Amino acid sequence: MADELKILVEYGYIDRLDNGKDPKYRTNMYITDCRIRQNDGCKWTETMKNAAGFLCDRLYTKVFKDFDASPDC
Repeated sequence: MADELKILVEYGYIDRLDNGKDPKYRTNMYITDCRIRQNDGCKWTETMKNAAGFLCDRLYTKVFKDFDASPDC
């Protein structure tokens, strides 16, 4: 568990708020249940699908390509 927390802090997903024996953490992520919006037919669902397609086509391929090419991947 400590290793996972260390990684999340290192990559900025959570902040360690104190250095005590039992430290407190704060998340920097918006956590939601995607099932709430999945079948409601609203524009939000369509917007999310479009955003996911855009990110997959334009961003993630480069990220994964760079990661694969990195000697420390």
